[in-house]
Amino acid sequence: MFKVKTLNQTYALKTILKELYRLPARLLPAWWRGKSLGAKAAVSELEGVRSVLLLRNDRIGDLVVTTPLIRALDEAGFEVYVSSRAYALQALKGNPHVKGTLVYADHGRDFEHSLAELSKHEFDLAIDLQYQSGLAPRHAKYCAAVKCRYLLGFAKSALPCYNLNLPWYTEDAHITGMLQAAASELKLRLKGDYPSLEPLNLHYEVFADEASLQHAQKFVASLGKSDKPLALLNPYGSDPQGTRSRKCLTVEQARFIAQELQGRFKVVLTGEQRYLGVLAQDLKLPVYPSQTLTELFALTKMAALVVTVDTALAHVACCYDKPELVFHLEFPRLKDLYPERALFRIARRLENYEEHCAALINDGPSLRERGLYLPPLWRSAPAWRPLNPKAQQLVFEAQALEMVPQEEFARCSAAALAQVTESVGT
Repeated sequence: MFKVKTLNQTYALKTILKELYRLPARLLPAWWRGKSLGAKAAVSELEGVRSVLLLRNDRIGDLVVTTPLIRALDEAGFEVYVSSRAYALQALKGNPHVKGTLVYADHGRDFEHSLAELSKHEFDLAIDLQYQSGLAPRHAKYCAAVKCRYLLGFAKSALPCYNLNLPWYTEDAHITGMLQAAASELKLRLKGDYPSLEPLNLHYEVFADEASLQHAQKFVASLGKSDKPLALLNPYGSDPQGTRSRKCLTVEQARFIAQELQGRFKVVLTGEQRYLGVLAQDLKLPVYPSQTLTELFALTKMAALVVTVDTALAHVACCYDKPELVFHLEFPRLKDLYPERALFRIARRLENYEEHCAALINDGPSLRERGLYLPPLWRSAPAWRPLNPKAQQLVFEAQALEMVPQEEFARCSAAALAQVTESVGT
């Protein structure tokens, strides 16, 4: 891992002011909503469970990672339904293990519409797979609104709408550990034999239809005949001009990766086409014109190598066991920076304060029972590393990838690419 210290006193001051300004307005409503949610009676065994709703109201990559549990529940004989955001549910198109889906939205009237649609359905069991490192009162309200006899959650012992709670406080565990914990809990509490639940087969899966495969094949044919294998370069991810822009490669970084690959591979840019035009002209690389996720799945299936930032494509490549290099950004902690400066000593007291308060609001009883005043913080790099033996995760500890010096980026990337490309064709 390459670490770079990029924080300064201005950032520390902004951290203090931001936490002081927003916390009272966020914590009090969250505490009140949590206490006012409908309660369910505690249970020791699960009886008569046939339908299961997985609440995965996150992004595309989160849903791809959840496919092992979806498959295991279906193979165990349950009817599996999934709730998520509309664009993320595209990842389940063609998945034979999914009985039905529900669209979740968390803004204004769209949220009320989601609740209205949810109220039309009943389930025996619902599993909330979203681990909150902060406050998510609308998600909690949505989960409480599910018509079900059993609601299982992680670190939610203080919320009465959950009658099954699993503690989940680990700093370096992979996200699939939550899936295995949920499957093991179900096998323990259900009556009967369910071999698909434990141990859980953690292989991800997505499905590309015939039309998508033909679209990808037509595009590859348009590149011309060549003995070079296909390499996908995804430099921006899903939101290059929004909140996730810090995880995007710069033009210089993308150019270096392309130059490293072009001698051996046919390099194709993937991602949001509206953002790739200028970069494609600068690097003189073709852009894959995908309109749907399944078309991206199809091209990934045909590729020999994937190089991407931390986005859904990193997990899609795992579905096909593709060699891949993933650039991951781990935000530095104030406690690790400038310990001699008084301003930083003050800021460190407030760092992650919202996460700690949220943990007490959501899971105070369990924390006290375990003798914990504050839970350990979850680090995203080990949690979301590609679950693929042919993958390399290159982690930069910085506020943004653009703040990594180009020389250091080139040195680390060249070494990681050399290791990844050794497995191409194996």
